[in-house]
Amino acid sequence: PGDLDPAAGYWNQDRGDGAATGGVEVAPMLTLPEELWRLERTVVSDPVVWGPRVFVVVDQRGKQELVALDVETGEELASAKLGRLEDGAWRLACWQDKVIVLDREQVRAYRSTDSKLRKAWTLKVPTRSEAAVDDGLLVVQGEEGMLLIDAEKGDRIGGLVFRGDAISEHRARRSPATLTRLLTDIARAN
Repeated sequence: PGDLDPAAGYWNQDRGDGAATGGVEVAPMLTLPEELWRLERTVVSDPVVWGPRVFVVVDQRGKQELVALDVETGEELASAKLGRLEDGAWRLACWQDKVIVLDREQVRAYRSTDSKLRKAWTLKVPTRSEAAVDDGLLVVQGEEGMLLIDAEKGDRIGGLVFRGDAISEHRARRSPATLTRLLTDIARAN
């Protein structure tokens, strides 16, 4: 079907798929899988996958960098320096050729090409949670609510603001993926 989400077959955000299930549908395994490769570096983020690439943040003597690895061989294809984040709260998401990197103070996107990771955009906005991506729209939790960001350009295009206890109730009942659908509908209506 032509209306399927192109990201549905990828592990493109924290906890994997758009529903944040942390799992994929596969046939039952009868034997243990064979280890194909191993990354001999300190990984400080959850991995995300888009097409033939795995993206992770690694720590190199106290400095962190975003690394693109070949999904089949583990070969390092590209990297970009990120700086230092003491609490190690790097969060990643992917959409098409963009790898989105969140820390507590900003959201950045890097364009992934065959041999490079180049910064595409930066949005200075405090974040509190992982990102969810759907249909080219990025949803992150900011200090006052959920923010809707164009994943291609990095423009803030909307969001929901919560006051008082409403945000804690909201976080307890809804996942970022659910909000992605909600905010996508809001953006399309405008």
